[in-house]
Formats: sequence, structure tokens, C-alpha cells
Amino acid sequence: MTEATAPQLEYAPPIAWHKVPRWRKRFVVAGLVLAAVGFLYWAPPLWRHARLLYWQRECIAYAAPPTLVVFDPDAHSAAILGPEVGWAPADVSSPAHSPKPWREFSRAGLHGWAWGEPVIGLIDRKSPNGQSWLIGISLSPSAQPALRARMCTRATLTSRPKHFRGQTLVDALPEGNLPRLYAAQPDPADASRFTIRYEFPDRAGVIDGRLHDNGTLELTYRGDGQSR
Repeated sequence: MTEATAPQLEYAPPIAWHKVPRWRKRFVVAGLVLAAVGFLYWAPPLWRHARLLYWQRECIAYAAPPTLVVFDPDAHSAAILGPEVGWAPADVSSPAHSPKPWREFSRAGLHGWAWGEPVIGLIDRKSPNGQSWLIGISLSPSAQPALRARMCTRATLTSRPKHFRGQTLVDALPEGNLPRLYAAQPDPADASRFTIRYEFPDRAGVIDGRLHDNGTLELTYRGDGQSR
């Protein structure tokens, strides 16, 4: 017996484009136009949100060393007086005074919050109820010096930060002239707390920071009695 062979199926050749019914061509063109319009509409906000998430991650990962001086009153005074005292304004304009992650994050999501003031602290803290807040603390070396806090909850893949807060803390600094300030440091034992070390020529101390459940910040200073 011979083995039977399966019959070959013959397929019709594909229809040439110019022979496709006109209504099909219109659907294809309309689909391409809608896809292009959708891309142009959604691409910019998607890109902005991706940029926001990227710089948020960089802010959370930012860790300034405890020895980093973020504000020096002598350098600040010299910059105001001008080069005749031996300083140029550029001498005190270092990236340490305004970390790039915070500048870029502010541009991406906190419009109007990118202040040109020395950034004393950039830390991610968690309130006692478990809510994470990204906190940027800057110094306003004006006639009445104060610390400004800019805070927001974290953005997610599908949403922007839900809460924003801004605080001006006038009584957070010791009385007298402005001290030298060091970068804020998180408290390893308490996720809601952090510290900012300060120095005068004859004494030093610490500013204690505490984040509350309602998203407000409390700053209090204390001296350690040590002479410098």
C-alpha cells in the first residue's frame, strides 16, 4: 500500500493595497491619526510624571554627610558686601547649598517652591501614623532669619503627591547672629525625627526636628554647652 498524501491547500494571494475596499483604508488612516493624536496628548504629561518620580527617588536617596557645612555666616556676609572684602558671590554658591535632586524635583512638581536660599536639609521622614513626607528645609537669612520647610507626600506611578505643606519657622534658630549650620541628619532611632547641628564662635548646639501626624513640622533648638 502506498501512503496517502495530504492534499495541498491553495491560498488566494493577498489583496493589493490599491484594491482594498475604500472603507477599510479610511479605518486604517483614522486609526493612525487617533494613535498620533493620543501620543502627542499623553506623551508630555507621562514624561513630566516620569521625571518627577526620578527626581523624587534621587531626593529620597540623598544623604548629606554630617560634616557638610550648608551655611556659613562669614561667607554669606562677605558675599553681600562684595569682592572688596576678599569674597565674590560665586565663592558661596556651591551645589551643597542647593542639592540638584531638590532643585530638579521642585521644578518637576513643586512649582514656586524652588527658592534661591541655602538648603539646610533634604530628608525623607515618616510621621508616627506611617505617612512618608519628603522635606526640604531652607534658610531665609533676612532681617528676621527663619527656616522654611517645604513638604510633600510621595508621588506614585499613577498619582502626584496628594499633600503639600509650607511652613515658616521663625523661632527655630538660636537668638543672636546667624550660626554656622550643618546638613540635617535623620534620627536612626525614630523615623519622624532629625537634627541640624549649629555652631557659634563660642558655643554650639542642635536643632531638633519632629514631624507630626498632621504633616506639620516642629523645630526646637538646644545648646550642648561646648565651646568652639
